[in-house]
Amino acid sequence: MHPIKSNLQPVVEQRIGRNLLRYQLVELRLKALLPLRKIDFSDEGISDFKERSARVQTQTLGQLIAGLLDSVEGAPSPDRAQRIDEFLRARNWLAHHLLASHGALQSDTDCTACIERLDLDYAAAEIVAAEVMMATRITFKMIRAFVEAWEQAGANLSEGTQLMAAIERHLGDETPMKIEITMPPDSVENILAVVMRRLHHERHDPEGWTHFAVAGQVARRESPDLPKKGLLDIARKLEGFQFGQRPAGAPNAAWMFRPTS
Repeated sequence: MHPIKSNLQPVVEQRIGRNLLRYQLVELRLKALLPLRKIDFSDEGISDFKERSARVQTQTLGQLIAGLLDSVEGAPSPDRAQRIDEFLRARNWLAHHLLASHGALQSDTDCTACIERLDLDYAAAEIVAAEVMMATRITFKMIRAFVEAWEQAGANLSEGTQLMAAIERHLGDETPMKIEITMPPDSVENILAVVMRRLHHERHDPEGWTHFAVAGQVARRESPDLPKKGLLDIARKLEGFQFGQRPAGAPNAAWMFRPTS
C-alpha cells in the first residue's frame, strides 16, 4: 500500500513547472544572444553566424552562462557572480535534488518548505532572466541600427533584415523588469562601428578618409553613457577600419579613419 501524499503536492508541481519554464526561457535567450555578440553581415559572416547558432543549440545552461561571462571584458562584479552561481545551483537542485531534499513531498511540512524554496528561487531567476533579456535587446538594437544604416546606403542586407525580424519575433512583447544593469562592454565598440560607417557614407574625402573626432562627438551625443575619454583607443582596435593621422607628418594632423571592408 502506497503512503498517503500531501494535499500540497499539486501546488509544488505547479511551482516546479513555473520555475522550469523560467530556466528554459533564460536558456533560449542565451542561445539567441551569444551568436549575436560578434556578427559580420558579409556572406562569410552570415555563414559563420549560422554555424555558431547551430553550435550553441546543443550547449547546456552552464555552458551558455560561461559563454556569456567570457564575452564580457573583465571579471563580473561579486554580486553578479554570486547571483549567476546561485541561479545555476537552483536550477540543478530543481532538476536533480528536489525530491531528496524534501522527503519525496510526502508530508505537508516537506511540501511547504519546498514551496518556499521554489518561490525564492523563482524571484532570483527573474532577475537573471531580465538581465539576459536586456542584454539581448541592447545587442539587437545595435545590430538593427547597423543594418538599417547600410540599407539606407544601398547595401543588400536581406539576410540581415530577415535575421532581425526573426529575433524580434523571438523577443515578442515581453516587458523586462525594471532593474539596473551595466551595458555590455562590447556595446561601446558596436556603437562606434555603426556611427563610423554611417559618417563615412555621409562625409569622406576623395581618398575615403573621415575625421574620427566627428564620429566621437556623434557617438557621445547619441549614446550619452559612452566613456568620456578613450573612444579613439577603442575605435583603433576595431576590425574593418584603417586609422591614420592626416595629413601625414603635418603638425596639425588629425586622426582619420576609413573602412577596409
